[in-house]
Amino acid sequence: YTLTAAGEALLDRWLAAPVYRLREVRLDFLLKAFFAQRRGLAPVRALVDAQIAACESYLASLAATTAELAPDGFAALVAGSHISAAHGTLAWLREYRRQLEAAPAAAPPREGSA
Repeated sequence: YTLTAAGEALLDRWLAAPVYRLREVRLDFLLKAFFAQRRGLAPVRALVDAQIAACESYLASLAATTAELAPDGFAALVAGSHISAAHGTLAWLREYRRQLEAAPAAAPPREGSA
């Protein structure tokens, strides 16, 4: 199978876009990272940078919303859970970015290797 030019353009846009729902990071982001890595370090680094920015934006939005909640209410408990998960995801993404930064520039993996 071979991608058409339109398919290649669509794949490029999909790979460059971060995941905006935190729970989709476990599936969609990892799938994007797999395919981005196959294209080399630059595409996967760009994806990780975009995902970090999206996660930071999400955290800022959560913090603003949480500031308006009663601290002893259930909504604050739920928001705290989301904030904790976002911090964990952000720490994981930043560690992955550090690993990518330390990786030597290399050609994308050959077909059939993973």
